[in-house]
Amino acid sequence: MFNNFAFLITFLILFLAGCGIEEAKISHKSELVIASDFLKSKDTVLFRKFSTANNIHIKIRFLSSDSIQKSLKKDGFNSNFDLVFVKSLESVKDLRSTTFHHLSLNFIKESLTNFRSFQNNTWLAVGLDPYVFSYVPDTLDVPTSYKDLTKNFNYSCLNPSENAVFLANVKYLTKKKPGYYTNWKKQFEGNYLPFNKGTDSLPSKQFLLLKYSKYLENPILKKNKRRTINYTLDNSALYADRKCIAVVLEAKNFKNACLFLSFLNTKNKSGFFYEKIKAIPILQKNETYEYDKIHGMRILMIKEDSLLMHL
Repeated sequence: MFNNFAFLITFLILFLAGCGIEEAKISHKSELVIASDFLKSKDTVLFRKFSTANNIHIKIRFLSSDSIQKSLKKDGFNSNFDLVFVKSLESVKDLRSTTFHHLSLNFIKESLTNFRSFQNNTWLAVGLDPYVFSYVPDTLDVPTSYKDLTKNFNYSCLNPSENAVFLANVKYLTKKKPGYYTNWKKQFEGNYLPFNKGTDSLPSKQFLLLKYSKYLENPILKKNKRRTINYTLDNSALYADRKCIAVVLEAKNFKNACLFLSFLNTKNKSGFFYEKIKAIPILQKNETYEYDKIHGMRILMIKEDSLLMHL
């Protein structure tokens, strides 16, 4: 009887020890935490191949750029974020008081060839978000260039505050003519009309200036099958915002963050990834970007640091 009791005790000890080991494995599973102002927790599906190949569990925290900045400032070396992935250069500007990890030139040249580094190699521009014109074809007369928006054409925007990077493009191009830019901006803002979303039976026919991503994700605009986009703007190169990413200075999973950046670099050839994040890959050719799958879209490639200086 004593032997049976001893066997039972030994079995229980081994069983509980085994459970403890398994729990330890789970709690120490390799992971990567991304803070983003446009990716949601469900978007981890975009990185499933990365997670499977590297056995790294990805978590996404959806927060505004302001909340990300406050969290990083508050937590410091105890931060739970490894990467910050933002929708706009405006977000980068919001995070200007936060120090991010300086990426080595060797790493950039060897593993991040499809991106554009800026802010002393702490940020990467990984996708373009051009400003396009959207309209219904039976409109009597529509603008064909950005400059037309300062003339006798009215336009609307889903959110006028998202024009900051657009205006930074204009300001950069007219930096030697400050008076010209001031007048340009005044006329541009004077031609703005509030957005009228219309109804199901009578969709809005307003002429719109908006980011490409906003057109793709807006259900009101997508309902109107007759609404179209002008990608060419009278053969002018499009102004564009950027989707950007940076490694947190105190990243607990720094190696995983670098692996992830290399993965995104290869994803530059994946239409699926860029379709899901609603951006266009960055490929530079003679100062403009040409993408035959999107109606010959040409994008003006001003350096990100220069745009930030004019934001």
